Amino acid sequence: MKRLTGRSNVLPVPIMSAVLLICVAVIFIAGCGIFSSAGRETRQLYKEVGNSKGSLIKTLAVLPFENNAEWSRADLTAPFLKELKSAIEKESDHVRVLLPADPDFPARLKELKRQKDGAIDNYALALSGRASGVNMVLSGRLVNIRHITEDRGIFWWAKTHHLARIQVEVAVSHTGTAARLIDETLFKDIEIEEAGGLRIEAKEAPDAAILTDALADIAETIGEMGSIVYKFIPWEGYITAVDGDRLVLSSGEPGGLKKGKVLDVFSADKVTEGKAGRRFFVQGEKIGSITLTAVYPDRSEAVLKEGGPIPPGSAARLP
Repeated sequence: MKRLTGRSNVLPVPIMSAVLLICVAVIFIAGCGIFSSAGRETRQLYKEVGNSKGSLIKTLAVLPFENNAEWSRADLTAPFLKELKSAIEKESDHVRVLLPADPDFPARLKELKRQKDGAIDNYALALSGRASGVNMVLSGRLVNIRHITEDRGIFWWAKTHHLARIQVEVAVSHTGTAARLIDETLFKDIEIEEAGGLRIEAKEAPDAAILTDALADIAETIGEMGSIVYKFIPWEGYITAVDGDRLVLSSGEPGGLKKGKVLDVFSADKVTEGKAGRRFFVQGEKIGSITLTAVYPDRSEAVLKEGGPIPPGSAARLP
């Protein structure tokens, strides 16, 4: 449990972060794979992950947050997503965040394939992210807000306190493997007046200040949580087209790519199946290296330096 200043707390960060850091370290030392809180099956997806060496910037796209509370606020997600972007970029200076309202937000991520249960198809999401030059995708939803009471104090000094408990689910998917790097439920408690609690019980929208404060702190927690994970995930670009000796990557200038840069290329089309039929990509062997010949805002062009052939869908990384 993370205890914050003021009247509220968010679950969970310090203990989780320490355990997460240890798990990541153990996994990388052993060469087993990347860390994913979504389950053990995702830890075997890379044989040689490497690390985030170099100065290339990883791109994280944030999907619109769903609002599943029993009341609706049309202006809920936009302010929260801005807080979220600020928190992530503050904690992870090697990560660039794209919001749905940004002009360069990938069109492919605006219409996502879903499974029968309504969940986003992780494999299809990874393919869309790869084609868009995105390394990670963050999704989430406001699950609920409830009125709870707590008796604080001793004997006749005890007093009933009214709290608004906000519940948010958040997940970060890795496009390189289609695995989830983060899959957490966060809670935020804020002390309120009894009248505010009665409004919540009546399924009326709570005071806007409650949501503003709660979601701002939750955004900060998500930023701290992600900073433990993102630095261990290597930057990757993906070959989207091959025309003779000319290759096209979906990543460009925003990631820090420069003309003349040499990248190693790995096969990235091997797929394994996990629980409930979920499909994941497995890191393949090195198949060559390329030299960038032109870099644009939305893509790069390259020629084969050695090795090959290099098919579309291959992953490019720093040597």
